[in-house]
This record gives sequence, structure tokens and C-alpha cells, in this order.
Amino acid sequence: MWTHKAWPGRFLPQSLPAKERLRAYAGWCNAVEGNTTFYATPARKTVAAWAEQTDADFRFVVKLPKVVTHERRLVGVEVEMRAFLDAIEPLGERAVLWTQLPGSFGPSDVDTLGRFLRRLPGGLRRAVEVRHPGFFTDAGSTSLLEGALAGAGAEWVPFDTTVFFQRPPTSEAAQEAWSRKPRLPRRMRALTDQPIVRYLGRDSVEETVEGWRPWVTVVADWLREGRSPTVFLHTPDNDDAPALARRFHDDVRTLVPDLDALPEPEPVEPATLF
Repeated sequence: MWTHKAWPGRFLPQSLPAKERLRAYAGWCNAVEGNTTFYATPARKTVAAWAEQTDADFRFVVKLPKVVTHERRLVGVEVEMRAFLDAIEPLGERAVLWTQLPGSFGPSDVDTLGRFLRRLPGGLRRAVEVRHPGFFTDAGSTSLLEGALAGAGAEWVPFDTTVFFQRPPTSEAAQEAWSRKPRLPRRMRALTDQPIVRYLGRDSVEETVEGWRPWVTVVADWLREGRSPTVFLHTPDNDDAPALARRFHDDVRTLVPDLDALPEPEPVEPATLF
């Protein structure tokens, strides 16, 4: 997400052409969730433009197409995956293949997942997000999934919504998220040297910040272990997400002072009447 309607004039220049917005976003954050790829595989030239607008250390966590994960459930998707992999090839090793699976994809499907992951290109990172409750509540199912992921060098991506679901929604955006987001136990275990965390806070900045404090400690520990985590911060409307991401990074730096600073955003000119 680098074209959110609430960001121009706050985090991005007001009248920035669409083809330059990723470059401006990359001044705030050094990673992005490629959620649009879930709905349609982009043109290769579009992806090449993404690569040109970002530095070599910028990470793209790109979600596999819906037809692959939700409609075909990882079976018989050779044509679709070839097209997708060709499209994102300009990103090179900066791309992480994010397999987000539906809540109905459960422990009995782990063998299918393992076979699929092992067929992916060896040079690209693999990350899997599951939403079936059994993976979080049954020790045997947890172990089964961890084994399949480890066998393919893949990371388990937790989507932490525990703070969000602590009390009912207080806005229209939160009400929509309440009906759509998964309600699962928090998971804080990394399988690889590049763990990925997705965190959903609340409308309240104070509650969002208080809720991420356990993650600050975990991420700091990962960094001390030599891991290189990627953390995505969400709220129901995402209006303040870039600033919150930088605040989280600052919180981690208080525990790991030698962590590199994020890039410096370009100044945003205030809106004028004329």
C-alpha cells in the first residue's frame, strides 16, 4: 500500500503522480506488503518500475494470487505461478513469496502445502500465513506445519489481532475489520533468519502502541540473535500507518541502539488554496 487516500499531503506530496508514490513511500518505510497481487498479477513492466523506485535493501512481501491460494488451493496452478513469477522477476531477491491461505485450509492440507513450497524457485524467500485455528491450538498440528515450513525454508507469518479484538469496534473502519480479520492466538516464534510479523492495532494510537510492546521485545531479541525481521503495522483505517511504523522502529532502537535508522522522508509541502 503506497497510494492510500489519506496519505497525500501528510506522508506523500499532495500531487505526486502515481508512478512516483512508491519512491516517496520508501522514504518512510523500507518494506511493503504487496496485497494487490492477490487480486491480479501485475504487468512485468509495472513491477520493473517498482524495482526502479526503491533501493536494493527494500523488501517486497508479495501475496500470491487468489486463484492459486484460495480457488485452486495450491493444486494445478503451474500456469498461473509461471505467469506470476515471471511478472515479479524484476524484484530479484528483494521479493518474498507470501502464501496467505484461507481459514478452511487446515492440518489435513499440510502435505499439499509442503509440495507446493518445495517447487518454488530456490532463490526467493517463502512465507506462509495460515488462519485455521487448529494450527494455533493443537500442538500436533502446529508441529506438523512447522515441519513442512522448515523443510521448504519457509517462514510462518503471524497476523496478531489480539489487541484489536480485546473490545468492540469504535469506528466504521474498525467495524469492517471486526467482521473480516481472523481472530487467532498470538504466535511469536520465528522459523528462519528473516521472520515477518503483521500486527493490527486499534483506532486509538495509545492502545495500538501499548499492544505492540511485547513485539518490541521479541523483535529486539531476534535482532540480537542475528535475524533480520520485517514488521508491518496496521490500524483499522491505516491512516497513520507510516508514522506508527517509524514509531515502532524507534521503540526497537531503544533496545538495540546499533539498529540502522529508517530513511529520511522527503518534506511534504502543506496544501495551499492557490
